[in-house]
Amino acid sequence: MQSVLSYDGSLAAVVSPASGSRLLVQVYQVAASSCSLQMTLTHSTSNPLKQLVFCGNSMVVGLMGTSEVVVWDLDRGVVSNKMMASSEDQNFLSLAGDFKGTHYSILAQHSQKLYVYEYLAATNKLTRKIKSGRFEGESEDVFLAVSEKHVVVQASADARVMDRESGKKVGKIKSKKLSRIFICPNDPNILAGVQNAGAVVLYDLSTFKKVVSVPQVITSSTCALQLVRKEDESHTLLADQTLYNIDGTSIEKLSQLTSSRPTAMFLIQDRLLALIREKTGGCTAEWVELTSDDLPSSIDLGKVKKEEAEKKEAGKRKSSSDAMILGPGQAGTEIAPPKKKVKAMTEADDENETEDAAANEMSIAERLQQLSNALDEDGAEDEEEDEAGPNSSFKPKQATTESLKELLTQALQSGDDSLLELALGVNDKQIISTTLKEIEPSLILVLVSKLTTRLASTPMRAEQLAKWLSYCLKTGRFQPHQLSALRNLLYERIESFSDLLRLEGRLSMMCDIE
Repeated sequence: MQSVLSYDGSLAAVVSPASGSRLLVQVYQVAASSCSLQMTLTHSTSNPLKQLVFCGNSMVVGLMGTSEVVVWDLDRGVVSNKMMASSEDQNFLSLAGDFKGTHYSILAQHSQKLYVYEYLAATNKLTRKIKSGRFEGESEDVFLAVSEKHVVVQASADARVMDRESGKKVGKIKSKKLSRIFICPNDPNILAGVQNAGAVVLYDLSTFKKVVSVPQVITSSTCALQLVRKEDESHTLLADQTLYNIDGTSIEKLSQLTSSRPTAMFLIQDRLLALIREKTGGCTAEWVELTSDDLPSSIDLGKVKKEEAEKKEAGKRKSSSDAMILGPGQAGTEIAPPKKKVKAMTEADDENETEDAAANEMSIAERLQQLSNALDEDGAEDEEEDEAGPNSSFKPKQATTESLKELLTQALQSGDDSLLELALGVNDKQIISTTLKEIEPSLILVLVSKLTTRLASTPMRAEQLAKWLSYCLKTGRFQPHQLSALRNLLYERIESFSDLLRLEGRLSMMCDIE
């Protein structure tokens, strides 16, 4: 599963399966031991996604084929800008993000010459150009790695190391043709890459010499490959589905990871985060503590959650079976109800038989009168139930700021949707505005979430819900990321608007012709 982690480990992006030319990238918020879907980025293109990188926590950049670069703004959840190759002889070969979150770098080829272009992510303005030698080969054999200090280009038998600020060559690594090179996020002096035989090799960028080699661990060009430095100066390596501890030149295998479903894995400090793809298209998160002294030699990711789900389901089956008792001599094809229920059913049957007997003696007129009385009683009972419903003293048309505030607070704190629907029945703009200004900011966030959910499930309520959403937003108590779900929902609806306009235009023309 194609994925990438932000440099500080707070965001993870996972490419979602998509049909046709539509690219979907799910961005997850990672915090403490939790992980939640923050937004889904979209883009329509005929070019395949070749590489995905973060620019700090504000942008995600994607390289599509060899001619297109797309920049997503994470504050708005939309494509902020994109760039195409300027000529037919220009190819985009590799992409690198930025620790600070302001720039991204592209390794491009013009004829046989290589250049590293650095762009300001917000505007695609070129800020630096570094000559990176010559290359005559396949575009799949060229790679780029960037840190705050170094720019490394692997394009032939050796890797070229340059100073990022001046663009001058400062060294060369005799690497025997590395691929998938990257610089350790929290140790900028360590360069890692994969040799042809599948070995992961670490190099010291201060001496340009090899530090250690982990033999034959990479089996494909898409498998996981990450490296982090620990507090004791040793490193944890995730290569394919195997965890290693590297201390100097010493290599220790920690654990073998397995998963029955597509899984994206990330090293975050002393923990492993696994995002396991579900059949619904989303991902479930599982954390593995790597500091444990009894870390198992083999870890089946997703097994724990699967066992918990099976136990829960078994508990439901057990509780439902305990509620019914098999009758004597029965083989289980039928279930006998409890004695109390049998007694009640018997008494009810006796009453029904008595009523049927009495009914047989009644005339047609008497039966019609009895039916009319029964219908009147049912209507009266329904009215009493409506009056005695949730918060029966609250009437939307007679609502005040105090009564609406009390009802809304109770509904949001308890999660009572019936009370919330009663509150949403208020249409007075002044009362809604004043009430929302007096409610706690945390409850406003809950309300926006519930309004967004209702808008997504029932678009026909847009006029009513838009009024409440508008006054919620006017309180100004939000961070940009807290509105990403609403923003993405509106963007998806607006994105199809141009298609609807074209269709409406064609229909109008056809009607005019007729």
